[in-house]
Amino acid sequence: MLGPSWWLLYTFVGVWAQHFFPGMDFLAPGLLVSLQEERRGNIIWLTVSWILLQEGMGSLFFGSTLLWYGCLILAFHLGRGLFSSTSVTLMCLLGAFLGALHFLFTLMIMRLEVMAFPFERVLFEAVLQAALTPILWWVAHQLYPRRLRSDERSV
Repeated sequence: MLGPSWWLLYTFVGVWAQHFFPGMDFLAPGLLVSLQEERRGNIIWLTVSWILLQEGMGSLFFGSTLLWYGCLILAFHLGRGLFSSTSVTLMCLLGAFLGALHFLFTLMIMRLEVMAFPFERVLFEAVLQAALTPILWWVAHQLYPRRLRSDERSV
């Protein structure tokens, strides 16, 4: 029961934080923590729930969050072939990747919707996403309950 309660609280705090920092994804670092734990059930229900939440809260066409989290999961699996899954270097690279994705996906979706593209604002959001992702991942990783961690469970 601790696991679902922790993730529900994390989701609440992440959504609340996104209210104050629009354009930021505070749930992606939590997805990284979940991917590190390698619990397929958690990964699936968190990803589906967060995609639905993000798409419902957003103002762009449906699909950008699905693509966003899909690319994040793919990049994580590719990156952990080169680095430890808890490596700060990997998280910094994933942060930079998410920053670039934010810029590219926002540009792509806004062009598809024939909307004006606020270059400076989106660039600022992308840099902020890149800088905050490793920090938020570290905080979430440190706050994640020790007894739920797969790397510390006995075999």
